[in-house]
Amino acid sequence: MRKIFFAHLQAQGFYRTDERARDISGFQRPRRDGGYDLVEIQFDKYARPFFWVHLGIAPAAGVTLPAQAHTAAADVRIYHLALRARLRRKFGLSLLGRLLRGQYICDDLARDAAAQFDAAEKWFADPAHPLPSVVVHDYSDVIARMQKQAEAG
Repeated sequence: MRKIFFAHLQAQGFYRTDERARDISGFQRPRRDGGYDLVEIQFDKYARPFFWVHLGIAPAAGVTLPAQAHTAAADVRIYHLALRARLRRKFGLSLLGRLLRGQYICDDLARDAAAQFDAAEKWFADPAHPLPSVVVHDYSDVIARMQKQAEAG
């Protein structure tokens, strides 16, 4: 992953964020408007050979969630965002690949993820335009309910 997919992200202008969880690696890239394109690779928590690619766009003004302090744009993570996406495809090894777990199979998986990343680039350019290979999740209604609860409580 590091030699192939992470290197591909870095070639696209992304750099790793300081925050690293055990099963998530985060990257960000500055946007012209002062915000950031965000990519998080979420690995399977049981260390099985699967991963997902999550996408988000941090606004230049940052994010303020109900009952939380304001988060500056450079510190925004995908879980802060109301609108987020992921590549539809879960990248993982077949049963045979899991049995073999050869390095060449893992390299092929990382190359495949890099090849699929053009869909992410299209989403970053126009998040309102639906793409068949990108699943978009809009949690604006959840944040609005949280805001109402915070104001009422």
